[in-house]
Amino acid sequence: MNETTFDQSLFADVETHQVEPDVSYFPPDDEVEVSQESVVDDLAGAKNALSQYTLQTENNEARNGPEESAGVAGNVVQEDLLAQGLTPGVSLFPTDKTTEEDEKRLQDLLDDMGLNDAGPGRSVSPVSSSTIAQGEAPVSRDKGVDKEDSASTGSSEADYAPRDLPIIQVKAGELEKTLASAEHVLADTGDYYSRGDHIVSVRFDPAVSRHHIRELTGQDLVVAFAGLSKWSRFDKRKGEWMAIDPCPRICRLLAESWKGGRLPILNGIVSQPSLRADSTVRSAPGYDPHTRTLGMFDAGGFSIQEHPNRDDAMSALSTLDELLSECAFATQVDRSAALSALLTAAVRPSLPLAPMFHVMAHQPGSGKSFLCQLISALATATPGSPVAFPRSNDACDKLLLSQLMKAPAVVEFDNLTTDLRPFDKLCSALTSEYLEGRQLGQSRTVVVPTKTLFLSSGNNVRPIDDMVRRCICIHLDPGMESPAARVYKRPNLLDEVRRDRIKFIGAALTIVRAWVLAGQPRATSPSLASYSDWSNWCRQPLLWLGQPDPAESVFQGLKEDPSQLLLGRVLAGWHEKHGGAPKMVRDVVNAAVHLDETDDFRDALAEAAGGNESINVRKLGHWLARNEGRIVGPYRLRKAPKTRNAENWQVVESDVSVSSVLPSSKTT
Repeated sequence: MNETTFDQSLFADVETHQVEPDVSYFPPDDEVEVSQESVVDDLAGAKNALSQYTLQTENNEARNGPEESAGVAGNVVQEDLLAQGLTPGVSLFPTDKTTEEDEKRLQDLLDDMGLNDAGPGRSVSPVSSSTIAQGEAPVSRDKGVDKEDSASTGSSEADYAPRDLPIIQVKAGELEKTLASAEHVLADTGDYYSRGDHIVSVRFDPAVSRHHIRELTGQDLVVAFAGLSKWSRFDKRKGEWMAIDPCPRICRLLAESWKGGRLPILNGIVSQPSLRADSTVRSAPGYDPHTRTLGMFDAGGFSIQEHPNRDDAMSALSTLDELLSECAFATQVDRSAALSALLTAAVRPSLPLAPMFHVMAHQPGSGKSFLCQLISALATATPGSPVAFPRSNDACDKLLLSQLMKAPAVVEFDNLTTDLRPFDKLCSALTSEYLEGRQLGQSRTVVVPTKTLFLSSGNNVRPIDDMVRRCICIHLDPGMESPAARVYKRPNLLDEVRRDRIKFIGAALTIVRAWVLAGQPRATSPSLASYSDWSNWCRQPLLWLGQPDPAESVFQGLKEDPSQLLLGRVLAGWHEKHGGAPKMVRDVVNAAVHLDETDDFRDALAEAAGGNESINVRKLGHWLARNEGRIVGPYRLRKAPKTRNAENWQVVESDVSVSSVLPSSKTT
């Protein structure tokens, strides 16, 4: 009989010792921690399986003969080993060793694991004892077992070996405590933040040499917690805490729903020294709780006088003005607007809102992209990545959300081929501190800060409609047939600025600080709605130093805006033909169709109603409703009481107009 037998003494010692499994007992890549009791169960199961092999061999030999029975028994052994979770072909104990050698090998194994001194009845916990309670600091990693849990398992503090990582305990009915403990672990690292409603971290992208904010998913947190903590779950059947992998459900809830408030809020990344809201200088890198921004920069070489005066501000202004020596500005107002853009780039992280800067020219090669890169150099240490201007509201929503979720220092729309249209999300991003929208590819909304400098450029394109008041225009005019062939005196200016950008940022901050310390003298100038803080730091200091108003293009643009001009034509013609009397739209249209074809009022109504030769009454009514209350020149459009359930409109004289609001540089 070809009988497969095993020395039973090999299992005797295994059953009497509470040991952790050696890695050779498991598949090579399996490093999961398990309890000693489960190891003994596995070995006992293997013993039982091996004892069955003898019976199988005897039965097979009786039926098939000695030679065939050996092959059948081998297949059975392999299947049973797989069922027990063991690797077929790897023996628990080598068959060429004696019983004494096997016992010695087991003792050596216990010595290596530090368990050879464990007496009978003593159990060694598979996990560390440190815990984190909700609302408390992490318990000491040397001895932190909850007394209640220790009593339930019959273990004492001395039974637990110290570990370096904290323990997050998962227990039924204590979800809130577990979430708070997990969030506490992340907060203690100082590398995780709250942005919008999500947990984020700051990553460095070597492809573009730039730091960006990355939103973390539940799976990302599983990987993160695996290196930051140990997790355990209470096993009621065994009466002890068992080591587990980070719980995916807890990580998912933490990433998507939990708002414990322990993680610091991150509004953005700052790549240079900046000013706080109280005008104090923030010159150290790292997280700043006042601005809620993370400074990722080297402050070496940065210096600014503690109490700069007007002379210091004038010297700093000359430093910045030299950077613009290669730009061919159409007027001095455009040069002042460019200086304002440089100031905005340096202090944008400290401003709640800032207008967009649009660089325009008549011909390609006039230096639009160069000026945008020069402005960007004071906002970020890495070259920008311009994007195409969207062509629809939907495309603009997706583009802005995807860009702002990374917290870029600059968003640049390069080489526009159409006018700067007032897309909803773009207008909101320029006049609101936060932007909300649905994240692309997911059925959930995100809320992101808008602390970003927006730039754009194009040939013979300009902001229109609602974008006019949100945009500072800078007009370049080299005054030559082929601007692209122009020879620059400082062809490597951009490299110089990026290399010494800390010096130029210091000059920009000096101008703002000097104006604040001088008592914030204000020039008499028209206010720019939504941008009062920007005006204080990036407009008033330039007026104080004798520069033209950088926002003059806004008011000039309002007068030259095509929609404004069209409304002015309609109001002037309406008042000329009908005076201030209330009129229904139908009556005005019926009267206009009998006018001469060259009459400007008739053409204006047709253009307002859709641009066709015929005047659509319904479209004209909608157009009037969108412009209700607006003032152009001396006239204002008002809605009058209804007649026969139909809307009436009237054009009245007004004492206020855009043209009456002119910039002034008088300082008070």
